[in-house]
Amino acid sequence: MSRFRRTRRRLAGLACRARMWTRPDTGKLPDFLIIGAQKCGTTTLERNLARHPDVYMTEYCRPGSSREVHFFNDQWPRGLKWYRSLFREGMLCGEKTPRYMTRAKYMERIHRTVPHAKLIICLRDPIRRLISQVNMRRRRLPGLRVVDVLRDPEYVDRGYYHHQIVQHVLRYFPREQLHVVVVDEQASAIDRAAGRPGGGDHGLTVADPTTRTRDMMSEICCFLGLPYVQESHDAYWVGSYPPDFVVTDREMAALRQIYAEPNARFFGWLGRKIDTWELSA
Repeated sequence: MSRFRRTRRRLAGLACRARMWTRPDTGKLPDFLIIGAQKCGTTTLERNLARHPDVYMTEYCRPGSSREVHFFNDQWPRGLKWYRSLFREGMLCGEKTPRYMTRAKYMERIHRTVPHAKLIICLRDPIRRLISQVNMRRRRLPGLRVVDVLRDPEYVDRGYYHHQIVQHVLRYFPREQLHVVVVDEQASAIDRAAGRPGGGDHGLTVADPTTRTRDMMSEICCFLGLPYVQESHDAYWVGSYPPDFVVTDREMAALRQIYAEPNARFFGWLGRKIDTWELSA
């Protein structure tokens, strides 16, 4: 194919895509998005919001994900008409994709599409978050250890909360459109595992997930302008650690060093320290 024909085809494709994004399609766009972070309770929040009578969480799930849409990253070429089809008129609509906060370009696309949407970020101790991510990936990569990912941005960078919030999210959205939920902030809700033979520290589990989830739902309903519905809230995808997954003291020390400064910057932005994270320091 000649260079002229390749150029003409590329320009035709760009023109087609431009028409796809600018034509006046009708339909519903989301009112809010859960944009992060992975392994921080986003599925629990999404499923409990879906039970609210005034909320519609899209039922679309990208194959291979846990009720996640991934429109503003992987599914972007499908276009706005397709995205609108995922939501219902007459209800407060939302979707969940924790990857959105990890890249500025995803946030730019969100702002271009739904500039007035409210954004929700769920966070937990980044050390425990990374350990949980490794545990999840071990389903596909048996034998994966924490030490194997200490230089891998796919694991480590997701715990740089201050950078993602300031450089990605707030670059496009005002602070009042963002709500941050720290899911492990209440010390009374945290049960530190005792570790396993051979050393190690296996993170934390939520001792009373229903109570903490109720608090989280109350915060989110207030942020979204929804009436709080008194009901029993469930926790979803609370992970368990197999006996062969041991996090060594050396790995924990490396994680503390990695996240000490980023956590300090995040606490400064948040305006307070999170004592339960200090248990990992």
